Amino acid sequence: MLPWNSLRWIAFAGLTAVLAACSLGGPGSGNAAPAGLPDRPAEQVVADFYDWYMSYPGNPIREQAYQSSEYLAPAMIRELDELVAEGDWRLDPVLCAQDIPNTIEALPAVADNDTATVVVETSFGTSLTVTLVVVDQTWRISDIRCGG
Repeated sequence: MLPWNSLRWIAFAGLTAVLAACSLGGPGSGNAAPAGLPDRPAEQVVADFYDWYMSYPGNPIREQAYQSSEYLAPAMIRELDELVAEGDWRLDPVLCAQDIPNTIEALPAVADNDTATVVVETSFGTSLTVTLVVVDQTWRISDIRCGG
């Protein structure tokens, strides 16, 4: 029979190992996001979308290239479709500007469950507020508002 101190030490060591395994997410999980949440941060999705949008060889609104964008939620696609159908917009609804800025910066997201907000600053000194929702375990842009 082991002395009481040895049993306490073994119990402590075992509990520590279990807690460590739980905090790491188990074998092979690395730094994966919790189940149901996207792996790619919301601000990265926004930055990637604007990189695509600003480098598009043409007008992604007029040519309706946004319709097949992996970055947009269905609600955002419908909203842009309505704007295209109306045909009367003075500012690009994605850039909130008449011209393409030299740079944009997507600031860190503020997330709450399956919704996130990202403020985007442009080289014009203006900002936009981008709202994202989780669709099929991926952040998708659901709304863009001028001003931050």
